[in-house]
Amino acid sequence: MVVEIKRHVGVYTSPHSIFEYPDGNRTQPISMFFEVSLVGGELIVTEETTEVGYFTREEMKSMDLMEDQPERIGHAFEGVEAAYIR
Repeated sequence: MVVEIKRHVGVYTSPHSIFEYPDGNRTQPISMFFEVSLVGGELIVTEETTEVGYFTREEMKSMDLMEDQPERIGHAFEGVEAAYIR
């Protein structure tokens, strides 16, 4: 898939979200969210996804999302120009 970045929605991290791997390595994830336009190609399922598609805000309310995703999705729908830093 080829996309064009329209807007940087936000940068998200939390010192309370630490993941420890079986080998003892620890990491604090940092996520960047972007609003994009599809330029070419198509959505595909990968080893990191179970389903892909385009959904309305209403449809997403009934989906099983990771706990931090609803806030980030809300930020994307707000359309604010400045990126959120959380």
